[in-house]
Amino acid sequence: MERPHRDAGTPNFELTTQVDKLQLLFKQSFPPIFISLISGGLLLFVLWQHVDHSKLLIWYGAVIMASTIRATLLLGYELRAPQGEAILSWEKPYFASLMFSALIWGVGGLWLIAGTPVEDQLVTFFFLMGMAGGAISVYTAIRPIALASMAGVLLPATVWFLLFGEGALFSTAIGSVLFMASCTRTTKVLSTALHQSFMLGHQLRHAKDEAEKMANTDYLTGLNNRGAFHDIVTVQMSYCERHKFPASLIALDLDDFKNVNDTYGHSVGDDALRHVSKLIERNTRASDICSRIGGEEFAIFLPNTAIDDAVVVAEKIRSAMEQRPLINDGRVLRITSSFGVSTGNYKLESLMSVADQALYEAKRAGKNCVRRYARTMID
Repeated sequence: MERPHRDAGTPNFELTTQVDKLQLLFKQSFPPIFISLISGGLLLFVLWQHVDHSKLLIWYGAVIMASTIRATLLLGYELRAPQGEAILSWEKPYFASLMFSALIWGVGGLWLIAGTPVEDQLVTFFFLMGMAGGAISVYTAIRPIALASMAGVLLPATVWFLLFGEGALFSTAIGSVLFMASCTRTTKVLSTALHQSFMLGHQLRHAKDEAEKMANTDYLTGLNNRGAFHDIVTVQMSYCERHKFPASLIALDLDDFKNVNDTYGHSVGDDALRHVSKLIERNTRASDICSRIGGEEFAIFLPNTAIDDAVVVAEKIRSAMEQRPLINDGRVLRITSSFGVSTGNYKLESLMSVADQALYEAKRAGKNCVRRYARTMID
């Protein structure tokens, strides 16, 4: 099967849709295995009086072998439970095992009825039509697989009847050609509709995720905005309170940021905010919640972190800002921040208020420094 082209950096809805369709085939492929075994047994019973027993047993043994191969493949898929693109590596084995089974019915069925009475040939062809119809109903999600399996079952006998059949056999072959032509058109409509349905589902989920991300993300820095910070931290603080973990908060405010905007313009000011945001992210843990609260103010929530450790993180960020100035059009802009650190309270408003007090102390102390609120905090 041809793989959808992958465009780097953009959601590949074609690829995920192909994965969805293959998953669907694997989910509904166990019943056809049992249907093949049961139908083969019934055909064996019907032809037992007129067909050589050794031929029937060889053919049915091949049906059992093909069914065993398919069942083993499906069980292997269930046990390994591949996810995402890894599922696509199962497509070729799936197709190969299905075609092996289809050809046993198509070529093997023709081998069985060669030289038998017309009635037996018509009965056998009736079984083949049923198997082909079942293939169309089960495998239409991936149209090439459905059409290939249908052709594998019906085409050998159909061609034989067209070339050498007379009367009822030739008429049956004409009906088979019409059936295959109808299925070719029908599968196109159904497969396209299913494909578009899967695609639309992925596009809607992606649009929803993007809308939620935009609603929760500061457009300039990519950090959490104030609302998202409040919601996430409230949940995290409840967890810390339940388990008696310490919870710390760092508030920081860029020093003399108005001068940057007034001297170099707001675009350079925006670059400075993005620069600081990257330094914050590089010097915090994945579990820390970073946010741009507004303007040049930032906040970082550190779950399960005592105040001494939070002060170390704040000092690490302060030092990084001091040592890594913003380079803009050849200009070196040294940007510093004042930091306030607080802990000991499981109410976000109280923790923010106390961190702000420590931040103001850092400003009064000359800026570009870290201050902590060391007293036991009261709700």
